[in-house]
Amino acid sequence: VDESPDRVYTGDPDYDPYCNQKCLDAHRQELHRMMDEISDPNTNLADWFGVATIDEAIALRANGIQRPILLLSEPHPDGILSLLTLQIDCVVYTDTFIHQLNREALNRGLTAGVHLKIDTGMHRLGCSPDVAPEYIRAIQQTPHLQLSGLLTHFACADDPSHPKNKLQE
Repeated sequence: VDESPDRVYTGDPDYDPYCNQKCLDAHRQELHRMMDEISDPNTNLADWFGVATIDEAIALRANGIQRPILLLSEPHPDGILSLLTLQIDCVVYTDTFIHQLNREALNRGLTAGVHLKIDTGMHRLGCSPDVAPEYIRAIQQTPHLQLSGLLTHFACADDPSHPKNKLQE
């Protein structure tokens, strides 16, 4: 679910519904109905839910969502326990957080699913492409982290003809 009026849920199973707290609060009843439909294993409408904050992920779990949830950032260290116990994957992009998450997972005998974000030009979040192979190896050699995916955010996605897009391919 996206707040943008020009974005419509298509039923494509590869689409990750993105929910934020403002959207959850404003459309709670409609979202519950839609989440129930999406989460029904018989509908196969979405494989994952993407959220911006750990609180949004907790809210989805509290409302019975069992499908995988991806936190689209590294949470504050206070959120790691919830991340682990509720089986919420998160995006990682710093070696400090990778080691901290592994240490917390090790202490609790759990495994955390992670998705490495690589900065391909937007310069907001993500590791440098130069260190990405090193981070991938570190995650793969870490017994309590499972590399579930890689992602990026193209710097000029709104302008398909922008020259940076060709460089990011």
